[in-house]
Amino acid sequence: MYSDIDLSLTKTPNNDIPLLRDNADIRTSIMNLLAFNMHDIFLNDYFGGFLKEILFESDNQIETGILRSRIEWILQ
Repeated sequence: MYSDIDLSLTKTPNNDIPLLRDNADIRTSIMNLLAFNMHDIFLNDYFGGFLKEILFESDNQIETGILRSRIEWILQ
């Protein structure tokens, strides 16, 4: 049902870029959405998960709540 290109860009035997299907595609798309940071998308400053901001923060309930809310927000 869903498909996307494989970001590893390995070639298939017919010299084409392989497609990801269903679960692999959804996982890759979510990871891409979460990897975007502020100002990565022109004219859309608030697109992305902004996860690099909290990458090395301490593991506590506040940071866990922030992380959870950012993931839920980007997946809506």
